Amino acid sequence: MRNSLIVLLSILCLPLFGQDEVIRSTTRLVQVGVVVKDKNGQPVTGLKRENFTIFDAGQEQKIQLFSIETNTAPSGKDASTLPAGTLTNRSSGFSGVPHNLTVVLIDTFNTLPTDHVKAREAIIRFLEQIQPTDHVAIYALGTKLTVLQDFTNDSKALVEAVKRYKATMSTAGAETAGEPAVGGGTTAPGDPLGAALFALNQGVADMTQTIANFQTNLRAQESLRALEAIAGSLSGIPGRKNLIWVCGDFPLRIGYAAAGVDPKFRNLADDMEKTARAVNAANIAIYPVDAAGLLGAPNIDSSNGTMSRTPGRIARGGISPTGGDGLAERIDASATNTTVSIHAAMNELADKTGGRAFYNTNDLFTSIRQAVNDSQVTYMVSYSPTHNQWNGGFREIKVKVDKPGVQVLSRKGYLAVATDIVSDAQQRKAALLQAAVAPVTSSGLGLKIRPVHQGSTLVTNIEIDMHEIGFELKNGKYEALVDLFFVMRGKDGATLDQLHQPADLSLSPEDYKKLLPTGIGLSLPLPLPAGTARVRIVARDSASGQVGSIDVPVN
Repeated sequence: MRNSLIVLLSILCLPLFGQDEVIRSTTRLVQVGVVVKDKNGQPVTGLKRENFTIFDAGQEQKIQLFSIETNTAPSGKDASTLPAGTLTNRSSGFSGVPHNLTVVLIDTFNTLPTDHVKAREAIIRFLEQIQPTDHVAIYALGTKLTVLQDFTNDSKALVEAVKRYKATMSTAGAETAGEPAVGGGTTAPGDPLGAALFALNQGVADMTQTIANFQTNLRAQESLRALEAIAGSLSGIPGRKNLIWVCGDFPLRIGYAAAGVDPKFRNLADDMEKTARAVNAANIAIYPVDAAGLLGAPNIDSSNGTMSRTPGRIARGGISPTGGDGLAERIDASATNTTVSIHAAMNELADKTGGRAFYNTNDLFTSIRQAVNDSQVTYMVSYSPTHNQWNGGFREIKVKVDKPGVQVLSRKGYLAVATDIVSDAQQRKAALLQAAVAPVTSSGLGLKIRPVHQGSTLVTNIEIDMHEIGFELKNGKYEALVDLFFVMRGKDGATLDQLHQPADLSLSPEDYKKLLPTGIGLSLPLPLPAGTARVRIVARDSASGQVGSIDVPVN
């Protein structure tokens, strides 16, 4: 099968996603989305380039690019003008939808059922009252990440999507919200039986904590994968995107140095760094919203040491089973410490990405509304760093605005990585596989696909905007490498077959100039195994590392 596959390069004269020239050079450009609010929390409009000053690790930088993004839909062709049978992974960003968009992530994977019910009501209430300028998508994180509704300002469609969603509650969170183990009092000197029981009880507590740490670590891994997948799905849409993450427990931090602090997360340093880079590269500001709302102390039954919970006021945390006097105080302190830790993680997520954290309030509706309002006006400020320290270290960004009394929201830094380009064949394939198994498609590389069914063969006519491919002029030819990856799946989602097909592009200056305004086409006849219901097509530009993917249903 694989030996018979041939990639055919053809000249296509269909306009793609836009004709703006993209600068390709070795100059690294850092883009920062900035939200400026006055003392009343209202967006400050009318600012110009000269009102902004940006610092990289304390050194002032020259602003090279400056633009203003709003939540007003730009003029342009609607997605309905696409030729019949054509699929694209850029419909949200290029079909009259504004650049400033909001994703509401309903997280039931890290949320207790009681908190989810309350959060769900607040989300529905918000969606019932959205404004015409609000463009919102609904994602859900349960046992997997799911897109419930793509970007729209149709209140009815959004509400129905949330109501249709049947939350899949995970047992995760039990380690932070479950009943604490309680010990059997103190031991007297010379009491070997009591000492043995105490040691046994302590051993059980240690094992319980180890299991809890393991579960938290797993939840952190899954949450990181979800954030990275969301970043991939939004990376092709220009401008600043708001991610409102409604969750009961935030089991991770994407702070660049925080992974070495908490033993639960020590093995996630690379994953956290990778996710942080993806989120920042996609210009996503995270707005964590605590689904637990206003927390109160747990109710303690002093007769047996058990802990009950007041609906809507769940205290989170556990204690070491030491027993004895002061049990209620220790439970209360443990729950408080856990809540403080969760809120610290929320603050860090918001601070590092330019969002805001909302907690200690039962008015979740207002929290979501305020987060969405931040998308009204965004100033995009870009600069080329003057330093030459691309050693993977964290570089702090600080943005100042010469207006008194304003609040400035922007991401606080970036990782100065030498390059994002992956040239090793195995690493390239690993990047393609990650996009292939991601729960949502990626938009980093803009694609159009016109699938043609011919019996048991699917002819994939793939169109890619030339502006988004990193061509390099070598020996009088424009050369590039685009990796194609195809995964054929059955109705149950099981993989039936897969194919990695590199496409080496080499164009004369004449052909390059001819294709630049119209796009390049890659046509591949793909034999389908029996029972194929869906094909995920992934394309990756090796020069930039940008990835695009589309799911193609099979007739």
